[in-house]
Amino acid sequence: MYKNGRDLDGTEKRLWLAVVSGCVLVASSAALSGFSFTRNSLLTVGFYGLFSILSARRRANDHPVLKFALRFLNMLLLFTIIGMVGAVASYVSMKHSIDFKDGVLHEADRFIGFDWLGVREWVTSHPALLVTLSAAYFTHIAFPPIIIGVLCIKEMFERLYFFMTAFGVSLTITVLVSFFFPARAAFVYYNDGSRPANADHFDRIIQGITDGSLTAIDLQDLGGIITFPSFHATMAIIFAWALWPFAASRPITIFVATLLSISAIPIGGHYFVDILGGSLVAVAALCTVRTFFHRTPPMDDVVTIHAT
Repeated sequence: MYKNGRDLDGTEKRLWLAVVSGCVLVASSAALSGFSFTRNSLLTVGFYGLFSILSARRRANDHPVLKFALRFLNMLLLFTIIGMVGAVASYVSMKHSIDFKDGVLHEADRFIGFDWLGVREWVTSHPALLVTLSAAYFTHIAFPPIIIGVLCIKEMFERLYFFMTAFGVSLTITVLVSFFFPARAAFVYYNDGSRPANADHFDRIIQGITDGSLTAIDLQDLGGIITFPSFHATMAIIFAWALWPFAASRPITIFVATLLSISAIPIGGHYFVDILGGSLVAVAALCTVRTFFHRTPPMDDVVTIHAT
């Protein structure tokens, strides 16, 4: 029984079942779409499978530190697998999409008066701001272990499982929507000569998928190829929601999450409408997942964490 008096082991098992089912579905779809997986990918799958079994072997009489470590690693692995499955699904989606929609996204930005090139030039002309936003862009890597660790320590397992489910649902929505709005990103559309190297790498992946030259997927080198909606914007909101109960750290959480979302424009090559779309996806995912939980931790259920 967990801290809130409810046994949520069943929820964890259902999460794993859903993710494993998603793995099978996406892998089958990839195979039917002409993709194969590299040897490194198969080794990765085997390692993750073995590690997931070992990390799930928690017993009631285990030492508290051991139980925490196993649950933390189990949830971090689950989060990683969800992201990996979503990335492969985005390759399949891009494979079957028709025509890039960069022009449509550009016109949407233009309609609301957003000048992407102007913003990009302004950011690159301020080195300190460029460094700050570049660092913020990659905080999506640091947020998950922090969230999982904190929620495990505070034994807020219901919120942890809600967070994991919302992440998976939001990624599913993102991939489905991206099928109708495939794009090569603003860096390519505006022919930005100062774009970062990873932008060229991701564009080569997109071109390889669309022209059929990329057929072998390497799970250790998956690229973020979705432009609309921005999953960085989606993650920023979901990350902030997960840490919302902790009032002491809330200002810094909001600040960093905001930078994470904003940085997707000049650093990630997203259009402004991508950020709006990603934000809507996050809200939709959180509202959807709420219906699957008997008691959803409310946004105003504040737990003040005092420094010790």
